[in-house]
Amino acid sequence: MINNPYCWRRRIAFFVVIFAFLAVLSTCIAPARALDDSENETVTVSVESVITLEVEPVTGSEPSNIVADASLNNGLGTGATDVTVSSNNETGAILQLSMISTDTKSGKLVPTTGTGSIDPTTGGTSLGTNKWGYYAYQTPGSPPSPITWAAVPASASPATIYSSVGAGPFSYRVTYGAQVDYTLPGGKTYSNQVTYTASTKP
Repeated sequence: MINNPYCWRRRIAFFVVIFAFLAVLSTCIAPARALDDSENETVTVSVESVITLEVEPVTGSEPSNIVADASLNNGLGTGATDVTVSSNNETGAILQLSMISTDTKSGKLVPTTGTGSIDPTTGGTSLGTNKWGYYAYQTPGSPPSPITWAAVPASASPATIYSSVGAGPFSYRVTYGAQVDYTLPGGKTYSNQVTYTASTKP
């Protein structure tokens, strides 16, 4: 019976079926493999160049309220303003000062009525008699020594107070002064308008 070829064939066929079944079963119960997929994306932020200008008169020493007395302090009166420029421009910013008018002769301080005027200084360590002007220095910091006065130019050719390199804020104190004597008609106020301009560099 054992040597019967038919029996051997049946046994071999049985084992083949068993092995095939086990192979199929192992495939079915094999652990699932993780699948993945990826895709790139670019995040872009556009940052605009901005600039702001803040003008703050120094309390108790406002340029709009300078008092010049010919009998005191050699006739010199002063007032100051703190100017702050803030910009994120990579190449920097410029702060300029000028008279509002384009007329080069408009740099005088004149009274609302009557005669007389306080003329622009010609520059130097002294304003000169019946002259007015300004000087500026970066803050925090100390005034220059000696002080050098300058005239405020017409708007067609503004004076550059500071030119920064790179982004960030900077501050300057601009001090105005007028020096008078007894020949200037008193009992009145003399005034004119100046303008500050902050701009980004190209």
